[in-house]
Amino acid sequence: MNVKYGVFALVVVLSMVLGASAPLALAAEPAPALQLPGGLTVSQTYLDVLSYWFKQTSPQDWETKLSWALNPSGTNGAPSVHVILTGVPANAWWIDAYRLELNGVWTNSGSGWSFHVVGQAPNPVHGNLMLQGNLPDAYVLRVCDQSGAVLAGGLKLLVVNRTAGDAVTFDVPGLPVPTAEQIAGLKM
Repeated sequence: MNVKYGVFALVVVLSMVLGASAPLALAAEPAPALQLPGGLTVSQTYLDVLSYWFKQTSPQDWETKLSWALNPSGTNGAPSVHVILTGVPANAWWIDAYRLELNGVWTNSGSGWSFHVVGQAPNPVHGNLMLQGNLPDAYVLRVCDQSGAVLAGGLKLLVVNRTAGDAVTFDVPGLPVPTAEQIAGLKM
């Protein structure tokens, strides 16, 4: 008889635990994806990072620039942007570039998105950053010395758009610093 009640009690306890944990699992799900004109799907994280970028770089007309960026008019341009970085410290050895995917996940493909600056800095540093479609791409840059210590005031946020082949120049010390919330999922 005790075994029968023990099994029954175990089933009751398990069903209570599973029933109580279901709302927690629902709360942990990511925010729903957002649809842009043209049927593109982006995450709220992606939109938040772009909004932050434009607020920092164009405070007077950030909403207009964000609207233009999210409604690209054409599909012309190369699949990457040639970037020129100024203000890179002379003792820098490399710059890692982490891209924010449209789904809100930070990625790094290794040397494909990194800048090898030995021999270039303190002169302008050149490199290419890949684009995903026609929307702007957000990158976090990490300038490192030979030991791997981070230089240039820490991580920097950079947003690039598709261009007609022209190089885009950015001053690294003047780039916005990403917020802790924005880079919470960044694995270095």
